[in-house]
Amino acid sequence: MVEDLGDPVCQALLRNRMDSILYETYERNIRRSVAHKLHRSRDDDPDVDECVQETFKNAYQNLKSRSDDELSNLAHYSGIIKWLHGIERNVVRDFWWSNSRRVLINRGEPGGDDVMAT
Repeated sequence: MVEDLGDPVCQALLRNRMDSILYETYERNIRRSVAHKLHRSRDDDPDVDECVQETFKNAYQNLKSRSDDELSNLAHYSGIIKWLHGIERNVVRDFWWSNSRRVLINRGEPGGDDVMAT
């Protein structure tokens, strides 16, 4: 018996499965790309982990807001990978932006405290 994909329960299961497949399939690719953009020699850097996590969090939120027609447009590999790299590019840009605004200021006093100015 073929399940009706129009059934809300089937759609919910399909979306949940899509989330796990998305991560399992593309995590390594996104991780390498993030490490390259952050100029990290190792892809297990905490900043890389943070950006990868944020990328997939944003992707999952975006998936939930898309209609079934929009999801079907992402169904092929090149559509998914371009979409994920677009999200990843924005996450890395935001990461660079937020970290470039922090400046370490030394008060210049012996034994003085260093403070982070934003």
